[in-house]
Amino acid sequence: ELGYAPGSVPCAADCNFAYDQCPSLATCGDGVLNGDEICEGDEFDADLSCASFDHNRGELLCSLECSVDFAGCYTCGDGQISTAETCDDRNILDDDGCSTDCQSEPYWRCAGEPSVCSPICGDGVIIGNEACDDKNTLNDDGCDRQCELETGCQCNGMPSTCVCLTAITIATNYDGYDTAAITLDADGEPQIVYSYAEDFTDPDTGYSRQHSYLYHAEPTGSGWSSNQLETWDQTKTTMRQEDLAVSISASDELQVAYQRVRHAEGSFAHAVRQNGVWQHRYEQFKYIYDIAADATGAAAWHLMVDPGNYSGLHYLAGLPEAWDKDDTEFVDTIYSNDRPRIAHTVSNQMFLVTEHQGSKNASYEVTVQQRTNEGSWEQAFTRTETAPEGSCVYPVTHKLVALTNGDLGVFQLGFENNGEQWLRYYHRGDDTTWSVEAVDDLSDYDHSCYSSGASYSNIPMITTVGPEGRPHILYSSAWSNSLGFEDHYRDHDGQWQVRQFPFANSTPLAMVIDSQGVTHLVFRAPGFNYGQSRLRYANIGANWK
Repeated sequence: ELGYAPGSVPCAADCNFAYDQCPSLATCGDGVLNGDEICEGDEFDADLSCASFDHNRGELLCSLECSVDFAGCYTCGDGQISTAETCDDRNILDDDGCSTDCQSEPYWRCAGEPSVCSPICGDGVIIGNEACDDKNTLNDDGCDRQCELETGCQCNGMPSTCVCLTAITIATNYDGYDTAAITLDADGEPQIVYSYAEDFTDPDTGYSRQHSYLYHAEPTGSGWSSNQLETWDQTKTTMRQEDLAVSISASDELQVAYQRVRHAEGSFAHAVRQNGVWQHRYEQFKYIYDIAADATGAAAWHLMVDPGNYSGLHYLAGLPEAWDKDDTEFVDTIYSNDRPRIAHTVSNQMFLVTEHQGSKNASYEVTVQQRTNEGSWEQAFTRTETAPEGSCVYPVTHKLVALTNGDLGVFQLGFENNGEQWLRYYHRGDDTTWSVEAVDDLSDYDHSCYSSGASYSNIPMITTVGPEGRPHILYSSAWSNSLGFEDHYRDHDGQWQVRQFPFANSTPLAMVIDSQGVTHLVFRAPGFNYGQSRLRYANIGANWK
């Protein structure tokens, strides 16, 4: 009757009843958890939770009778959707569409038991396995209806903004395309020259020969036009990059220089288009090592040749029948396995790079020489690679590039038999000092060398110079060519960056970059039929990253 639990009332020191020491009578609804109550309002016995009733999520409720109501408890992760769940994907992970509390996450759609969750494609938010989301579900705009990147496209941001690379087929044949060269005319239009050859057996000698073709291609209002420049027979020798060059003279005349190997009527050929008609000139040399266009805009070529009888390396400049000197200029007692390459700069300087293999592949040396005004050649730079004891080193290739600001660079590819393969860049700066920079690690490509030779995967590489004199080197990003191209370039800070062009299973042939940073690329790609090849051209905007 006094509102206390049954029991004795203590006596206080002042000989009065100490009611304040009596336990209160447990009354459900009084807001106090006491006595035999296991819950009262929002309070529960400390040992009670949803786990006490074999659930892992939710909240316990206390009934009006102060008994536990576990209807708010549920089991998340069992694959069954209860009243409190909006999904259950049989796990308790976040960021997969169904949260750790089995609630659908924003920008996901979940269905079924167990729930299968997928990002909502077309909402402009990239989440989960989406590669892009351009806030629509259309194909042929760079990001397809499944929010996957379309071939040849690159998307950035949310919602995604996409840029796509497209290539135009210039020609198709079953003989392949050996090489190509490209330049831009006064209107910025690409002018392409390309070659291919058909194998045949000479009926008179029984020897294998090639019927070689040289074509010129340019864009027209309705597509591309290709016209044959020349055809000739030669020994079975594939035309190399060094055998073909094209340029536009200061008077806007398109001119082509190329080698016809051991042709009786002249191994060096020069063709110039005047008023729409091609004019040809020829000159006879034993062998042509390299051809470079005049960088000052003059209608002239620079050549490194063997005039005959293996007389060493000679330099000459000008045009057939109008060379600057009557006799070619002797450079060095150098041989073809030293792979001489030349470059002419806008400041009218001439450079030569060679490599010399040491005995038993124990070393090799890369040397750059510069031509003086007096006609002599002086060493400007040299670097020696030496193999550790018991190993070997091997030079695969090197490429000399003349930068538009008058500087010079040399790309050099080589490897050591310890598994390391390098692509390096030797750069001459404004103060004429040279630096050595790492461009890429190519150790994943197959390679090995030994005292008498070497074996390695061929990596076709092409070079050019972009705006502000930045060097570029482009090659296939995997030995199988399956991943497309990588364009490595040196930025304003002297750091090497890379762009990827998704032209799979293709071989780069030539490229040039215009003043706006647009890359004009020529490459060989598989045809639609077995054994077929396509010559293709791509125009790649400066915003492609």
